[in-house]
Parts: sequence; C-alpha cells; structure tokens
Amino acid sequence: MTLKYASKWKLLVFAVFAAAKALQAVFIAYVFQEFINFAGNPKGSLLQLTIKAVVGIVLFACLALIYQIMQANIIKDVNLKIKEQATKYLLYSDNSRRL
Repeated sequence: MTLKYASKWKLLVFAVFAAAKALQAVFIAYVFQEFINFAGNPKGSLLQLTIKAVVGIVLFACLALIYQIMQANIIKDVNLKIKEQATKYLLYSDNSRRL
C-alpha cells in the first residue's frame, strides 16, 4: 500500500533487479551441477568452468548490491513522502490548533 508513494520508474527498475537477484540461486545450482558433472566425467577445462563461476558470482554480487541500494532508496522516498504528508496535516488542519 505504501508503494503508491514511490515513483513508478524506481519501482520498475527495482522489479528488474529483484528478478535478476532471484536468478542467483538458479545460477548457483547450475554451477554446482556443472562442477558435479565435471567431477564425474571431466570434459573441457576446469579453469574455464571456474572462471565462468567466479565471473557469474561477482556479477550477481553487483546486482545484489544495486538491489539493496534501490530498496533503501525506495524506502527513503516513501518515508519522506509520508512524513511530508503528516507534517502538512499537522500544520494545516484545524486539529493542530487545539494542541
């Protein structure tokens, strides 16, 4: 309900990064499966497989960092908007004069 106070483009970018962050578990499972397959039947290069895994993990770590920054930014914007509306209500309503 409070997401109505956040800007639409930030929510869209946040949803894209959330979907990318969710794919991290799929990538980790894929990498583990590739390592298990390599252990059973060594085809290709272990170095190449390891480089692919490290690059993917670093990429997903960067995506997770951007996701956290976007989440904090959206929370900050929503909190500021709610505080702004509460302040306006207290300043401009008749109820504030009775205090």
